[in-house]
Amino acid sequence: MKKLKLFSIFAVMAFCLAGLTACGGGFDPAALLKGNLDVIYLGQCDDSHLKSVGLTKEEAQEYYEDGILVEADYFASYFDCEYDNLSEATQQRIVDMYKQIYTHSKYEIGDVSKNGETYLVALTISPIDFISKFVNEDYEAFYADMESRYNSGEFEAMSDEEFDEAWIIAILDTLEPRLDSIGYLEPETISVQIAKDTDGYYTITDNDFSRIDNMIIQYE
Repeated sequence: MKKLKLFSIFAVMAFCLAGLTACGGGFDPAALLKGNLDVIYLGQCDDSHLKSVGLTKEEAQEYYEDGILVEADYFASYFDCEYDNLSEATQQRIVDMYKQIYTHSKYEIGDVSKNGETYLVALTISPIDFISKFVNEDYEAFYADMESRYNSGEFEAMSDEEFDEAWIIAILDTLEPRLDSIGYLEPETISVQIAKDTDGYYTITDNDFSRIDNMIIQYE
C-alpha cells in the first residue's frame, strides 16, 4: 500500500491552511508556522495567534475538525473502503481515534532565514508510527486471519458495504487498544517556505503543507 492522498483531500487541507495567514507588519514566520500546526494537528490556539491570522476560536476549531475528517476519510480509503459508506458509529470511532493520534503530533521549529520575500523555516517532525507499525509488523497476519474467516463463510451473507464495515471494525478493534503506546520514527527536518500570496499575506505554500501532512503520521 502506498500513501497517496487524492487531490480533493489535499485541496481541503491546503484551503484550511491557506486561510491561516498573517499580515506583513511585525511578521514572525516561526510563530505563524507553529501556530498553524497547533491549530490543524492539536486543536490548540492562543489569542495572539488568532488575532494575527484573523480567526475566531470557532473558526480555528472548524479547521481542526475538518482536518480530522480528511484524515478519517483517508484512513478508510487507505484500507480500501469508502468512508461515506460506513455507519455513523464507525465513522465516529475513526474520528475519535485520530483525535487521540493527533495529540501525539511532535514538531519543533528551528532556524529562520530569508530568501528575497520568502522565509525559510526549519521544521523537525517526529513521524507518528501508529499506522505504519501495524502495516509493517501486523497487517500480513491480520489479513491472513480475515481471509481465513472470509473463506470459512463467516461473511458470506454480507453485502459489499457490510463487509467493508466489518473489515474496518476489525482494523479498529486491533488499533484502538494500542493508542496508549504510540511511538515515533526517526525525526526528519525540512525547510518550509512561507511566502506572500497575491493579496500580500504570508502563507505556507501548498506543496510544503502537503509535505508536512504526509510526515505527521506515517502510513507505511
